[in-house]
Amino acid sequence: MKDIVALLALLGGLDKLEELAKEHSKAIDTKDFPQEVLDKMMDNQELQGNKRDQSVFELKFTACKRDGGFDWKLSPEGGQFWGAVSNKAFDVFYEKYPKETSESIPMLDSRAIGDLKEFPSEIIDMMLERSSIKYEISEALESLQRNRKASSPGFLWSSTTEGHRFWDDVISDRKFDVFFEKYPKGSDTDIDKTPVDPEFPCLMEVSDDEDFRNTSTRVVFMKKQGRYLAWYDARTFEEAEKQLNILSWSFARPIQKQQS
Repeated sequence: MKDIVALLALLGGLDKLEELAKEHSKAIDTKDFPQEVLDKMMDNQELQGNKRDQSVFELKFTACKRDGGFDWKLSPEGGQFWGAVSNKAFDVFYEKYPKETSESIPMLDSRAIGDLKEFPSEIIDMMLERSSIKYEISEALESLQRNRKASSPGFLWSSTTEGHRFWDDVISDRKFDVFFEKYPKGSDTDIDKTPVDPEFPCLMEVSDDEDFRNTSTRVVFMKKQGRYLAWYDARTFEEAEKQLNILSWSFARPIQKQQS
């Protein structure tokens, strides 16, 4: 069929090919056509101002724009293309629009390794943003894969603006809808990409429990080797001025509730 199309093109018979296809339009059954072909026809249907409706082509495969379909000659593919496809020269269609194979379908994120391959790229980007890793991207992802809960080299869920429960849902239970409910696709500007740790010294909630079951408010002045250093028993900057002793804490986060 492809050779016939080429021959007709050389002989100036492109219009004849289109007319031939339309003459047999009533005998064409859309059930004989791949859905990809019908989808592309409906794309053109919409492109030319008509409502997307497959039934139009089921009634008349060659329905023009006036009939609710589309004009072949005015489509991006042209009359020759659709004339060939209507005669079931599907190789012509798939040459222009190749089928997606398992090899051609991209992973959710081609950078990821291990079970992170199942994570959408938006979530991996946020995980990297929240982590303290400064390595190359491949090393960073490998580190996240090894220990996604750690404060180093991964990131501490409870110290982020999203909180422990959010990341437990997203990472442990893979409830990706929880992530996209908070950060809808295409809303990158709404994502808080500020550093997890604020400028020191500052008042923070500190704890040795990852879930912050028991917390205290302290003046934290440094983070060193994954621990937060605070002035001993200093709940205000005034109290910190009088202190010489320090105490380290495993976890710290911005103050989320008023301490009594």
